Amino acid sequence: MSLPLVFAVSGVKNSGKTTLIERLIGAFRARGHAVAVIKHDGHRFSPDTVGTDSRRFYDAGAAASAVFDAEKLAVTCRGETDVERLIAALSELADVIVLEGFKSSAYRKVELVRSGNSDAPVCADAIAYVTDLPLRTEAPRFGFSEAEKLVDFLLEL
Repeated sequence: MSLPLVFAVSGVKNSGKTTLIERLIGAFRARGHAVAVIKHDGHRFSPDTVGTDSRRFYDAGAAASAVFDAEKLAVTCRGETDVERLIAALSELADVIVLEGFKSSAYRKVELVRSGNSDAPVCADAIAYVTDLPLRTEAPRFGFSEAEKLVDFLLEL
């Protein structure tokens, strides 16, 4: 299997990262690509629904708890991990991996810069921008409704 296309969708809070990722997922899937998304949560999050068997196993101290059916799988693991480990694991399932956030990482980044939300890029090394502002940059710029064109660009990397 070839390495997956890995890139981050970055930007300040409420810039539209989740909406853009949803659109990119659809555009990649329409072209036959399997897509995985990795989101880092800087806060503590609940790994499972309280009261379910899998949550009870986790709360009892299991190193990992998995639940699956014919269509989906959810795994909750205890302990620290890093994005490289997740990319390696998801590479078996997807040929495109989108990182949500990661603006300070070394990964290739598409940055959203939206008027009324931010007035300048926060990533010095973005490979492309999704913006409605006239940014001074050598990197290509895309509008918020141009997910298909952005996918064309990303598939050429």
